[in-house]
Amino acid sequence: MSKELSTSSRFRIISELMRKYRIPEFNIPFLNRESELKRILDFIFESEVSWNRVIYGPWGCGKTELGRFLASALSLFKDVFVLYVDLSRYEIHKAFITVPKAKEFLIQIVKEVLRDFLKVPLSLYELFTELKKRITLKDKYIVVVIDEITKSVEKYGISIRDYVSAIDRLIHELREDLKSKPITTLMLTSDQTATFIFRREVGKSLSVYMMWHLDEDTVSDFAKIIDSPLNPNMLWKLTGGCPRDILELKMVYKWNVNEWISRKESMLYDIYEYAKRRGIIEYLREIVDDVDRVVLPLLEPSEPEDILTKMLLENNIIIRLESKYNTISRLPHENWIGKRWAWQQPIYKIIFEKLLRENSLNISS
Repeated sequence: MSKELSTSSRFRIISELMRKYRIPEFNIPFLNRESELKRILDFIFESEVSWNRVIYGPWGCGKTELGRFLASALSLFKDVFVLYVDLSRYEIHKAFITVPKAKEFLIQIVKEVLRDFLKVPLSLYELFTELKKRITLKDKYIVVVIDEITKSVEKYGISIRDYVSAIDRLIHELREDLKSKPITTLMLTSDQTATFIFRREVGKSLSVYMMWHLDEDTVSDFAKIIDSPLNPNMLWKLTGGCPRDILELKMVYKWNVNEWISRKESMLYDIYEYAKRRGIIEYLREIVDDVDRVVLPLLEPSEPEDILTKMLLENNIIIRLESKYNTISRLPHENWIGKRWAWQQPIYKIIFEKLLRENSLNISS
């Protein structure tokens, strides 16, 4: 029997693969995610029990690409069975990443047994029961990465609380049935409201972790790779390192910063107008001055302040931060990031500051 690779050896192998990896959609390298990679490999290979882990973060920070890369890399290890499923995709062949020879089996099971792609997260026991008839899962680490998990529970009207309770039992029963090593599920989401509900279920074989954008040095490297005509410091001060928006500036706006800002401003204007109509402009001003003044909203908000906060969350404008132990990225020390809350990008704080200044001038005149 061959000796099992250590987690540090796996990390070295996958880090080398990461340095060579290019994001298929843009044909650019995947930069500086070693911190996140190390934490996730520890989750998989250092845990003695099966566990569910939710990973959330700002829109566009790279969760999906990290999940796709990780699945591709893990599929190279013979003692790992990995299944990545992206619920935001409708082309089933593009939605799955798994070990060689398993993809066609999975597609067949979905079509003939589950009959609905979005049922995959809700029917993992059934899926793996069918799968073990076709491939060997005994003594393997099993990793299931579910991207945009909320699309499944929303379609079938299942509460996140009920889903967490079900999958808590499932992973332990499934491990016993398959005779596998620990099972790790990684559930990726940008849905900030859903994250609050997941956080309330922590403890049921569930933990919640936060990922963040690229750091400032990596933004400078990224700017050179994509031939940005903009000063890297400007990119940092506008986007906060959001790789998706940096690419959008290049590919959609052709580096026209004013057009990009105008689109962002149109996103925020309705929220600003709501604050004016409901007489809570001072609450918005407090948040802009200090993002930690955000009031934690109820799940069913009725007060204007709560509704405003929920609007900021649902539109991916602000985000609730995790403790440093549950943050898999390094957070920068900047004025758009507080201790408990943050603006997802600094441009949102800048735009609200502009709108509030204009409001003050209108009032004084």
